[in-house]
Amino acid sequence: MPYIGARIKRIEDPKFITGSARYVDDIEVPGTLYMAILRSTVPHARLLRVNYEDALKIPGVVGVITGLNIKVENRPRNFPMARDEILYVGQPIAAVVAEDRYKAYDALDYIQVDYEPLPAVVDPERHWPMM
Repeated sequence: MPYIGARIKRIEDPKFITGSARYVDDIEVPGTLYMAILRSTVPHARLLRVNYEDALKIPGVVGVITGLNIKVENRPRNFPMARDEILYVGQPIAAVVAEDRYKAYDALDYIQVDYEPLPAVVDPERHWPMM
C-alpha cells in the first residue's frame, strides 16, 4: 500500500496556480447580454412605482424589465418579480439587461422605487393562529 498517506502530484494544479485556467465566465460569445437584478431592501411594502427611465439612458443598456411591465395571466401572489406588493427582503423588483455586466450593475443605481411600507410579519403564529 504505497499510496496511503503519500503525496500524489495532481496534473490540473499548475493552470490554477499560474492563473492560466479557463472558466465558463472567461468565454466571450459575441452578442452576449448580461442581466443585473434590483432587489427589495424592505420586508413588506406596497409597490407604487418603478422609474427606470434614467437607467435606459446609459449607453449599452438594452432594456429594463419590472414586475409592472410583465403581463402574466393569473399571476400568483408569490410571482418571482414584485408587481404590486413586496413580500420579502431580496425580492426582485427590476432586471436590467445590458451589453456589459458592469453597465448592467451600474444601471441599477439609476432605478427609483417608490413604495409604501407595510407592517412586516415577524411572528406567523400571532398573525395566523392555528385553528
